[in-house]
Amino acid sequence: MQRKLLPLLLLLPLPLFAIAQTDERVNIAVLDLVISGGVPESYRIALSDRLRQELFKTGEFNVVERNAMESVLSEQGFQLSDCTTDECAVEVGRLLGVERMLAGSLAKIGQTHTINIRIIDVQSGKITAAESVDCSCPIDEVLTSSLREVAVLIATGTVPESVRSAQTQPAFREPKPPKGKTRWAASRRSLIFPGSGQRYWGKKLKGWTYTIGDAVLFSAMIGTSTNYNEMIKEYEASRQSYLDARNTNDASVLRKEMEEAYENVENTRETAVGVTTLFCLFHLWNVLDAALFPGQAYYEQQASRPVRAGPSLLADSAGEPVPGFGITLSFDSRKRGVK
Repeated sequence: MQRKLLPLLLLLPLPLFAIAQTDERVNIAVLDLVISGGVPESYRIALSDRLRQELFKTGEFNVVERNAMESVLSEQGFQLSDCTTDECAVEVGRLLGVERMLAGSLAKIGQTHTINIRIIDVQSGKITAAESVDCSCPIDEVLTSSLREVAVLIATGTVPESVRSAQTQPAFREPKPPKGKTRWAASRRSLIFPGSGQRYWGKKLKGWTYTIGDAVLFSAMIGTSTNYNEMIKEYEASRQSYLDARNTNDASVLRKEMEEAYENVENTRETAVGVTTLFCLFHLWNVLDAALFPGQAYYEQQASRPVRAGPSLLADSAGEPVPGFGITLSFDSRKRGVK
């Protein structure tokens, strides 16, 4: 009986050996990412585990689980979180019996998250591949998109458009208000050329009314100012004639002419000041009218501006997150359950 079972026992490892031979995936272990640049250290394990999952999903690697790594390393007195150098990665790889080790970092510089990954050959200790992915996005998108992109880069050397689009097109980004006509632009136009601000809003009749009215008042202001200067010259001439009078009769006549010339100067001055004031007020109101009374297109533009809204997570009756919709309000939304 024992002689019959012995050949069977010898044949049992053959299927397992055959499976191992047909599995072309590379055995790899992933060290925890080195976190820096404002990224919370508490995110390190979650981000590293997500990278392991994304590597496994590519179908190119057999990835050692974190718990298995810690179990083996603890027996040798190693701490996974303390292993950050390439030499340490090679030593850990030999203890785990894998072909490749992956080490990398995640940092935030300004508004950009940058992921740097390198693959180390355990046997030679050399870096066989290195990839980087930058994302001007929140940390949520790094978790859901950028880590997948770097995993595909490591596995294939390229990133398909279907994968890249998730990183380049965020799930939600606050929309920018559309560029349109503004009150400032209208008032500036009317300040430089009267009536152009009203025509900017599409009010052509009002615009040309302001243009013509401003031109008429400006001409009147120039005319009254010129007339005032002429009256002053006449007064100076009559005054000089009065001073040069030779006899009493001539002096009496010239004095009356001088007084009439002076009265004309005063009347002309009042007219010039009134016209100048009217011109200034008219021009000022032309500017204010362009700013205070925009056209209908402006109000339609304001009404069409998007509300700041985006996807959020709501909890169902079991406490599990489900896709939802939230609106960002100006008050502290956390106190009211709005995200």
